[in-house]
Amino acid sequence: MTDVPLDPEVAVYRLGSKAVHAAGNDSAVRNALGAAAPSAFGATEWTVDGDVAFVSVPVHATPTGPVTSHLAARFTLRAGRIWEVLTNPHAGADATATVTMRAPFHPAAVVAGPVADPVDMAHPDYDNAAFCSLYIADFGSDTLPDAEHRRCIIAIASSYVDAEGNSIADSLTLFDPRFSKYSMGAMPNHHPGNGDTNRTDQTALSPTIRLITNKQWTADPTTDTAWIVYDGYLPVSTDKPGFYVAERITLRDGLIWEIMISPVITDLPSSLVPGGPPTLG
Repeated sequence: MTDVPLDPEVAVYRLGSKAVHAAGNDSAVRNALGAAAPSAFGATEWTVDGDVAFVSVPVHATPTGPVTSHLAARFTLRAGRIWEVLTNPHAGADATATVTMRAPFHPAAVVAGPVADPVDMAHPDYDNAAFCSLYIADFGSDTLPDAEHRRCIIAIASSYVDAEGNSIADSLTLFDPRFSKYSMGAMPNHHPGNGDTNRTDQTALSPTIRLITNKQWTADPTTDTAWIVYDGYLPVSTDKPGFYVAERITLRDGLIWEIMISPVITDLPSSLVPGGPPTLG
């Protein structure tokens, strides 16, 4: 474990908690890694954004054994060493290797609502989801410099997060028609009409989320993916978040193609939440 480039004050912490930096943390982390039960990782999927990177990976009990769980973690570097590691809860393994039956999420009527305002394509606005989606559809994301591409990824992905947090209408979410939303460890299920169906689902979900704050983005122009970590507030009157979640959003041709959700951390007794906390997966 001595070759792992840890900062002496590295902080390893769980989703929903705070990073605590202190001298000697690197030794404690190395000891914990050395004492942990052996496991093997499968193919890693990285989202890299400067000195911050998110990874999701299947975990095997043995190198040749079946997948036992799935893990997601965010690494933050400082001066070339690991400064923080944010870990998400492990998700259970899904025995389904492929999805052979493509079915819609569920029958649902399309929800009408406002559409995007007119977009003046002569005046670039890389923080405008509609402009970015139209530009990428016309010219391709590879024509954008990395900095502008990153801004567009966040803008398009925000059309989903902002609708989920009730700051914009659900009809403005830029889903691909064959969009798929799934839990970490499961498989995506792309089907025509899924985009409209999920807008319907968001409308039903809206009353269970009062506010989304503390949005932390990790966006990678090389893979057209972004991870977001945020704090969610529930309708019950409280001054603290009711849940914490990390989601990976993948784009294709300027639209949201997939959303993978890691396990949600709840921080309020279910008895305080009518109907229980929101189910985002």
